[in-house]
Amino acid sequence: MVNKLPEDFTLHRYGIDVRLVNEDDAEFIIKLRNDDRNSKFLSKTTTNIYEQINWIREYKIREKEGKDYYFLFSFNQMPVGLYRIYNIENDSFVCGSWAFKPDSQSGLGILGCIIGREVAYEDLKLEKCFTDVLVDNISSISFQKAFHPKTLKTENGKIYFEHYKENFYKYKDKFIQICLKLNNNGSN
Repeated sequence: MVNKLPEDFTLHRYGIDVRLVNEDDAEFIIKLRNDDRNSKFLSKTTTNIYEQINWIREYKIREKEGKDYYFLFSFNQMPVGLYRIYNIENDSFVCGSWAFKPDSQSGLGILGCIIGREVAYEDLKLEKCFTDVLVDNISSISFQKAFHPKTLKTENGKIYFEHYKENFYKYKDKFIQICLKLNNNGSN
């Protein structure tokens, strides 16, 4: 049985508010994913607001089925980032579409990734995490490797990783502490 998140899922952790994306977020998603500083490492997305709204509507169907979740992160009541857990099947998931405003506080993007994986492991009771990163995205590759994943392959300009739940919990606290010190926002 697949665990599911409630439609009104919200979370406050590490000073960040988290909720599921909704249609009202279409403009933010377009701006963030098409920002030149973010877009070179992300799949291209539409700049048409109506197409983005329709994409969100279809996403919400997969969300209700427990297959995909798209999260919006806010800091000080301002949206700052996005993260997806998708292709949920049996006990595994893929995480990605990890994008935070380039001018957001230091460490928020890392905390967002950690929160996303915590939700997958704790709330959804999933066990295996897969990621793929463009070979040119050196900072993301370094972050992924800090959790000691298995490198599955390098293909078509991407590196594919399989992450182990026990390694995530072994190394995540180090990153949380660094990020909280950067922002001095240690509230949970």
